[in-house]
Amino acid sequence: MDTQIQETHSNGYKVDEDGKSAGDGAGSAAGLAANNATRLAGAENGSAAGQKAAQSMTAKTGYDLFDALLEIRSELEDLQYILDNIRRGKTIIPDYAAYIVTTKENLHDLMKIVNEFSALPKDRRPREAANNVDTIRHINNLWEQMEFSPLIAHPGVEPKGSADVQKELHYLDLLDEQIHSLVYQIGILTIPHQIGQWKDKTRPGYFIPFHEVFAADLPLAADRDRMLKYISLTPELIEGFFTDVENGRLYRYSTSPFRRLVSLGMVILALALATGIVAAACFINKNGSIPAWPLAPADLPKMLMGWGAILAGMGVHVVVGSAKRSKTQNGMPSVLMDLILIIDARFGEIVMKLTLGLIGLFGLVMISTTRLPVANVLNNVLQQAVPAVGNGTAQPSLITQVTPLNAFLVGYSLDSIIELFGTSMESASQVKSLIPKGG
Repeated sequence: MDTQIQETHSNGYKVDEDGKSAGDGAGSAAGLAANNATRLAGAENGSAAGQKAAQSMTAKTGYDLFDALLEIRSELEDLQYILDNIRRGKTIIPDYAAYIVTTKENLHDLMKIVNEFSALPKDRRPREAANNVDTIRHINNLWEQMEFSPLIAHPGVEPKGSADVQKELHYLDLLDEQIHSLVYQIGILTIPHQIGQWKDKTRPGYFIPFHEVFAADLPLAADRDRMLKYISLTPELIEGFFTDVENGRLYRYSTSPFRRLVSLGMVILALALATGIVAAACFINKNGSIPAWPLAPADLPKMLMGWGAILAGMGVHVVVGSAKRSKTQNGMPSVLMDLILIIDARFGEIVMKLTLGLIGLFGLVMISTTRLPVANVLNNVLQQAVPAVGNGTAQPSLITQVTPLNAFLVGYSLDSIIELFGTSMESASQVKSLIPKGG
């Protein structure tokens, strides 16, 4: 053993250079160990040696790093529930002394497993553990602070007198803050890992409503906002997703540059097709074969100007809204900074906006027609059916409402409605996630 290098951790156990713990690891059934090893092999992005070392650790303990972290979170949340009931006066600590002792032992064992993974050489650790050494140290420090709390260290002691009761309330408040911080630190490791697992299961265009999906991981909305900002400012955490902090969403994009260029080309093609539809609408009745058709070839410049104004209105609304939300997010980068990724991830939404823009433009045409007096409409029909009728001069355009200003306002309003609908759905999801289950 003279070649063995040992490292002592704060909880007193040692780990040699091969990642073998001298302390007691929690065992489990062979099936669970094999399942966890398989998950770890597929999820981790480290070297082959790192995967092998992590799999060996998983097989020995029956846990991978994220199993242990998620169980720690569950233990902490259940402990927090009991402590909250004690604070509310529904029960007293001595009644749950045995439970607190058991929870403390479970947490101690789970912390050992986490530290065994973090003690592996850096190139052999799970990627999240290698990149978040400080986070694991924060988790250890917070747990050590909790262990020193008299309510955790000696839960069977009942407070005597008002002074002891006041102390107990202070201890309960401190424990609540420590558990809250611990849950957040655990989320820094587990949430990016969970998002990464979805990469192979989803296609570009899929989005994750962050507040809805991770309400259980981070119960407080403020913590979820904080986590979104952290992920946004640390893009190397998650490959294949970009973060829309403004709307609380993670959008899936293709990691292939060629695939993103294809999406860009398809958007350009869709825009060209929509413009072609506008032009075709002006020429479809060139021979006057469709009675009461409101458009004529002479209306083409006006229609193209209206179409451009609608697109401009949509674009201005996107830019203004993004700038406002970015300002309210304390200067967070706007999603417009990742324009190519947005086009790939939100291709379907872009096509939907183009379609609605066309509907808005032809809606203006219909409004123009319905506002004409009946006599004018009939006269227009006669002019188209019998060109000799009249003085032979060009008739005024029927699409009086298709002006640049009207079209711009239509585009701006349509994009606003789309955003309002999406925001309302997201808000409903957030509210739903805050409702206690079974309550």
